[in-house]
Amino acid sequence: MSKKKDAAKPKKEVKVAKVKAEPKAVKEPKAVAKAETKADKATKDKASKAVKADKKADKKATKADKAEKKAEKTPKAPKAPKEPKVAKPRVATATTLDHIKFWEAQFGKKDKGLDFSGREVVKAEFKTADAKAWDIEFIMPFGKEAKGGLVDGSLPNLQIVHLKTQKQRGGQTHFSANGKSFQVRKTKKVKPANFAGKYDYSKTTHCIVEVKQEAGKTILA
Repeated sequence: MSKKKDAAKPKKEVKVAKVKAEPKAVKEPKAVAKAETKADKATKDKASKAVKADKKADKKATKADKAEKKAEKTPKAPKAPKEPKVAKPRVATATTLDHIKFWEAQFGKKDKGLDFSGREVVKAEFKTADAKAWDIEFIMPFGKEAKGGLVDGSLPNLQIVHLKTQKQRGGQTHFSANGKSFQVRKTKKVKPANFAGKYDYSKTTHCIVEVKQEAGKTILA
């Protein structure tokens, strides 16, 4: 009987004690989180700036080292200043010409010669007070207006002339000297046989010829 009674009684459930859940973590205020983020950024910025500053310092140091090395090198001797180039005359003129060479070009190795008027000149008497002194002058007066433009003082316009003849001529193109009349003409229009005083005008642009007046006209003498 006792066993049946025990079987009929319902068994009591064993109550399991509930484990309390861990308390939830307390959330930090948003303001604090932002402040920490800004602080982190500021720290990173400072670090990057410091790195950049270090790099700049390294570059400066490298440049300084290079400058020191250059300074240590033996400096090159300064180059001597170049002398200014003096422009050489393109052509010989009455003022730049070697009178001896010009004489020899006209009369060769002779010590004496004749100018276009027939007066005798001596090689050694260039611009002296001697009775046979001579000079180099323009055939067509320098700067005179001629067909084809102004005549210059270049070699093809120069000749040897006695100082007295030069004075009597007075820089004219039609003049008298040593008792004769003369005129300046273009060489290419005159025959060599008509050159005054048999002077060699074959290499000049102009020549001097002896002329005379006939029937109111100027013709070759």
